[in-house]
Amino acid sequence: MNIKGISIIICTYSRATYLSMVLDSINKQKRDNISFEVILVIKQNDQFFPSFENKYNFPLKIVFQLSNGLSRARNIGVLRARYSILVFIDDDTIPIGKYWIHTLYVAFTKNNLLVMTGKVLVKRINSNFSNYRFLFTHYNPGNKAKFLPFQSFAPGAHFIIKKSLFKKIGGFRTDLGRYQNILLSGEDDELSNYLGTCNIRVFYEPELKVKHMILLERLTMLFLLKRLFWQGYTDIIVAHISKTTKNTYTKNKIISYIWKDKNPLFHMILYLFYSIGRIIGYLVSICFYRKKRPFSIYENI
Repeated sequence: MNIKGISIIICTYSRATYLSMVLDSINKQKRDNISFEVILVIKQNDQFFPSFENKYNFPLKIVFQLSNGLSRARNIGVLRARYSILVFIDDDTIPIGKYWIHTLYVAFTKNNLLVMTGKVLVKRINSNFSNYRFLFTHYNPGNKAKFLPFQSFAPGAHFIIKKSLFKKIGGFRTDLGRYQNILLSGEDDELSNYLGTCNIRVFYEPELKVKHMILLERLTMLFLLKRLFWQGYTDIIVAHISKTTKNTYTKNKIISYIWKDKNPLFHMILYLFYSIGRIIGYLVSICFYRKKRPFSIYENI
């Protein structure tokens, strides 16, 4: 059943402080009679999850996840969603302004959209890592509303899609995306690529903004090396699944920094780890990543 409204799906584990900030922002939204709900998908053994009962003046569903994986958690949330528009944000992405829900709903319904995204603005990035904000899901394609080119990336941290379409194509792949401490990603990239092959373009609304808070312990050289290894691994696997050669954004970025920077050693080390990830990802992809869309969303929970 497709009931007009918005289902906001947030998956969380041990991030109570940031999650409270996200929910507080949603609670302050100007709703204008727009029906919406929030679905929290929480890891079953999360010992740090506080009680949110009766704290907010919007419908809040809490779903406990028995298995692991971000993609699986998002898909589980969809199966509990009441409304026709699905909105995925992370537990550390905070809607900016009081009209986020209003802007989202009006843009999606007025333009009769299937898929939409908006800005993801990264905070807490020091100068050493400023060139690599995109690895922390900094996403800003400009200040003009537009349909993005086919197979353009739309971040899972701020991803809006019609529920019927999402379920029809099988949801997020559970063999991609974060899993415990493994920094595998690409479930949003692969989904964006597949939508492009179905002649579906993502609409970008610049007035739709979220602020992505970055944990301070991630702003280290060790984490950046680990992140780039898994980005290389992810890029080659998504390219293999999607049969595309377009997953070269990170590679081209690092190479450009090597040529432009007066001290390129830093970027060369990062490129080495990224390249190792690509090599290992290639070997893994040809052996294990053979599942093709479309498939049932029930296979991915």
